Amino acid sequence: MAKRRTIVIFLSFLTIFSFLFISSSFFKLKTVEICFFDYNNNQIDFRSNLFYTSQDKVDVLKEVAKQDYGTTLFLLDTNKYFNKFEYKNPYAKLLNVKQKYPNKIVFNVLERRPFYYISSNNV
Repeated sequence: MAKRRTIVIFLSFLTIFSFLFISSSFFKLKTVEICFFDYNNNQIDFRSNLFYTSQDKVDVLKEVAKQDYGTTLFLLDTNKYFNKFEYKNPYAKLLNVKQKYPNKIVFNVLERRPFYYISSNNV
């Protein structure tokens, strides 16, 4: 009987400690990193990309992730970023979202290139 009581007390303390550890500010989202890739899986610097601007994509990702600053990484749903980002920016594909503990997420983005342009006399 004493052994069972000891196990229950130990599990109770373990549960309380785990909850306090996970919900501490140490694991709250503070940093967002964005990496751009081309179709050959080469990382590219968006500032030197003259074909089309990637700053818009960076701004959209920051806007989407802004609402999650301060959220514990263990409770963060990364699947919601895929729909929101691609809806707001069709010229990029979000490859994956990685959680880097203790307080960072990394967006890997594929730059899409248009296949053709339609020119008109009005433009």
